[in-house]
Amino acid sequence: MSTANSLVNRGAQHLRYNRKISTKVKWEAFAQTQYDAVSNIELRALLGTGPRFKLSKNDKYKFYLGTLVMFEYEKAKDVISDRFQKDIRGSMYLSFSMYPTETLSIISTSYFQPKIDTLKDYRLSSNTSVLIKILDDLAFKTTFNYFFDAFPVSADIPNTQYELTNGLLYTF
Repeated sequence: MSTANSLVNRGAQHLRYNRKISTKVKWEAFAQTQYDAVSNIELRALLGTGPRFKLSKNDKYKFYLGTLVMFEYEKAKDVISDRFQKDIRGSMYLSFSMYPTETLSIISTSYFQPKIDTLKDYRLSSNTSVLIKILDDLAFKTTFNYFFDAFPVSADIPNTQYELTNGLLYTF
C-alpha cells in the first residue's frame, strides 16, 4: 500500500434504539452505513438486533454485553469490479465506562463479528477513549481505534489497521 493511500478517509452513520425489558436487559436494534477508502469499501450497510445485558450496578463502573445478529451488505470500490457481498454476522460486544475520579473517564467498546456460516471470517474492532479534565470546560482526550478483518475485500488491504488521536476538548 502506498503512503498516499495510508491516510484515514472513513465515515459512518449509526442509529440505535434501546427498549428496556428489565433492569438488566435491553433490546437493541440498529442501522449503520459506512465507507472506508483505505479498505476499498464504498458502502457497508448493517441492520441488526439483539439483547444488551447490564453487567454492573455501580454508576462509576458500567459494564455491558451485547449479543446481536446483523445483516451486512458490503460493496467494494470500483477498483475491484462487481465485488459485493451479503452476509449474516453475529455481533458480540463488551462495553464499559469507568469514572474512577471526577477528572478521569475511560470509555471502551470492543466488537467481535463472525460470519455465521464461516466463523473463521470475522472482524474485531475496539474503540477506547481516555478523557482527563484539566479545567471545568477543558479536557485532554486520547482515543485508540483498532480494526482487524480476517478477510478484507482485497489482498492489498492489511488485516490490521489502527488509529491514535489526541486532542483538547473545550465545552461551551
